[in-house]
Amino acid sequence: MLFDRERRRRRKKRNRMCNDTPRIHLAFLRSLVLPQWETCQRSSQKCLLDSMQPNNSAAWEGMDCEQGSVSPRYIDVRSAEDVQIAFRFAQQTGVMLSIKASGHDFKGRSGAPGSLGLWARLPLHRWYHFVADI
Repeated sequence: MLFDRERRRRRKKRNRMCNDTPRIHLAFLRSLVLPQWETCQRSSQKCLLDSMQPNNSAAWEGMDCEQGSVSPRYIDVRSAEDVQIAFRFAQQTGVMLSIKASGHDFKGRSGAPGSLGLWARLPLHRWYHFVADI
C-alpha cells in the first residue's frame, strides 16, 4: 500500500515536468500527441507555436526564439560511407552526432542541441524477397 502511494506520487511529479506543453488526446487513434515535444524535454529553449493555429504570429513576434534540441545541420545519409565519414568527422572535431530516422522517440533522443544530425530516412539495404530464418 505504501509502495503504491509512493509510486503514484513519483509518477505525478514526473508528469508535472512538461505540463506547460498542451496535450491533445486523439481517441480515435488511441494516441497522445505532445506538440513541440522537443522544446520542453531537452533544452527549455522554446518558442511554442499556437497548436490550434500554428500561423498565429503572436507566438513568435517579440519572442527570443532558439533552435531547441533540433540539430542546426544535417547530413542526408545515402550510404554506409556517409555514416562512416560523419563518425570520423565527429571524432576529429568533438561534434556530437544525433540520428534522425523516420520519426522521433518520445524522450527526444533523436535530437541534441548543437549536434550534427544524420538524416537516415532511406534504408541502406533493401530485401525484396526476405525469408525469416527459423
